[in-house]
Amino acid sequence: MTSRGMERFEEGKFQEAIDQFTKAIALDPNHAEAWQRRAEAYAQLGRPKQAEDDRRHLQGLDPSSSPG
Repeated sequence: MTSRGMERFEEGKFQEAIDQFTKAIALDPNHAEAWQRRAEAYAQLGRPKQAEDDRRHLQGLDPSSSPG
């Protein structure tokens, strides 16, 4: 799911990327890369609240992660 999400992200299909990352997160809620990539896709769509929510969740998984 994450690789498909990255493909969609690179194609500029940010909502489709979010959908793929969301599926990956549903399968593995501790999938840090999916949380990070979904935050980036939300940011690209101008949805800063959702991006920040995902970054905060990511920090809960990996305190060494830095948002942004």
